[in-house]
Amino acid sequence: TGISVIKAQEAPENTIESGTTATTVLKVHLHNFMSIAINSDDAYVDLEYKTAEDYDGTGVSQLKEDHLIVSSLSPFIVKVNSSTTSPINADGIALNDDGTSVKIKAERGTSRGMDGAVPSTVTLRFEGDNIIESDLPSLNNTFNITYTGEGQGAYRNKYFGDGEPIAYTTNVIYTITSK
Repeated sequence: TGISVIKAQEAPENTIESGTTATTVLKVHLHNFMSIAINSDDAYVDLEYKTAEDYDGTGVSQLKEDHLIVSSLSPFIVKVNSSTTSPINADGIALNDDGTSVKIKAERGTSRGMDGAVPSTVTLRFEGDNIIESDLPSLNNTFNITYTGEGQGAYRNKYFGDGEPIAYTTNVIYTITSK
C-alpha cells in the first residue's frame, strides 16, 4: 500500500485590522457680506408733471415695487442721498435752491418683503438720511420705494422751455452699512 500525503496549501495572510480610523477637520467659514441693488427691471424714476393738479395739488408720486434688493448677514442700515444738492437741468439750473424736496418712502417689498426691518420716509438730501434699519439679517429681501415730488406750486416757475419737457436730474444713491 502506498501512503499519499497531500499537503494542504496555506492561504496567504490578509490581515485587516479592525478599528483603525482617519480624521480630517471640516471648517465651515461664514463670512458677513452686504449687498444692495436696484431692481434692473425698473431702474429709472420719472416724476412727470403734466397738469395743473400735478403742479398745484399734492405733487407727483411714483411707486417702484421691489425697487431695492438688500442682503446682509448682520444688522444693517440703508442710507439714501442725492449726488447733487438739487436736481439740475441741462443748463445747470437747480430745481430748488435749498435741496431736492423729493420725498422717498421705503416699505416692505411685494415679492420678498422683509419682516422686522424699519423703513421710513425721508427727504432726499445731498447729505443723506437713513431710510431702512434692521436688527435682523436679510437675504435678497426687497423694498418698495415711493418717490414723491412737491406740489403746491413749488415747481411752477421752473419750466424754461419751448414746449418740450425740461428734465431736472440727480442720481439717487443707496448705501448699506453695518448697524
